[in-house]
Amino acid sequence: MSYNRSKNSLLTLSLLLASLNVYSLKAASPSLVGTPFPELSGGSTESIAAQDLKGKIVMYDFWASWCPPCKASFPVMQSLVEEYGDQGFTVIAINEDEKPSKMTKFLKRQKVSFPIHHDVNHTLIESLKVKTMPSAFLVDQDGMIHSVHEGFHEKTSGKAYRKAIESLLKKR
Repeated sequence: MSYNRSKNSLLTLSLLLASLNVYSLKAASPSLVGTPFPELSGGSTESIAAQDLKGKIVMYDFWASWCPPCKASFPVMQSLVEEYGDQGFTVIAINEDEKPSKMTKFLKRQKVSFPIHHDVNHTLIESLKVKTMPSAFLVDQDGMIHSVHEGFHEKTSGKAYRKAIESLLKKR
């Protein structure tokens, strides 16, 4: 009996520690900040033309259908588009699911107005070394990475996103 209780406690602790890593919000990666965000290529995409993004502030949100924090982040991303969209801000959600059907099933449960890009070959994920889902890259109007946010926490991430977006909008 004692063995099973210890085993269950260890499993619970392991799951808790793993979830803390996924939900954390980390500081911007110094190696990526100030570098250009790569072009969206090598994937299936809603109509997203590079010229449509010129001069805009863009939040590229990497997500997967199997990720609970990703599901929690979608309403926040939608509210950001509604709040700042008329000021030149947009979100592009980049999915990493291997099977498009999983992405489609996830999106049927989410009501979003921003475009979705399916990174079929994980080209963007590999080039940006994305290790945590979700991960969000805020890109300024010149196409340069302003900040990188890994993970999502419902109480703090939205505030951090708004602060970063507003700082870029003030520079316009």
